[in-house]
Order: sequence, then C-alpha cells, then structure tokens
Amino acid sequence: MIYNGKAVTILNQRSRLWTHPYDYRTPQKATLSSAGCGVFSICHCGQWLTGKAFSPEELADFSMPVSYTHLR
Repeated sequence: MIYNGKAVTILNQRSRLWTHPYDYRTPQKATLSSAGCGVFSICHCGQWLTGKAFSPEELADFSMPVSYTHLR
C-alpha cells in the first residue's frame, strides 16, 4: 500500500499462515499469529523508518533468546 508517498507492506498478524513458533512468555505453543504483536509492530516501524521490509520470522528468532535472558 502507498501511505504518505511511501510504499509500505502491511503484515496481518491474525493470518493463520504465520505458523512460525514464537513461545514468548506463554504456556501453550504460541506462533507469530497468536503472540507476535511486538514483532509485527517492529517490522512495520522499521520498514517505515528505513524503507526496507523486515522478516517477522528472523526477528522472532533473534528476539526469543535475547528477550528471555533479560526477563529473568
């Protein structure tokens, strides 16, 4: 979509196609679809600021071990 003269890819978190595991502080087996709101927010903000699309799967894989160690 074009917004304010910039091309932006809108990622729909609620799509059931986002099956990538994202077990972030949840007792059940979470996926990006069920628990990835922060990941998708960062992807949207990052794309707006840089003009480059971010991979939700790569960001989720990076954030899990990094976030978890800071929460303990």
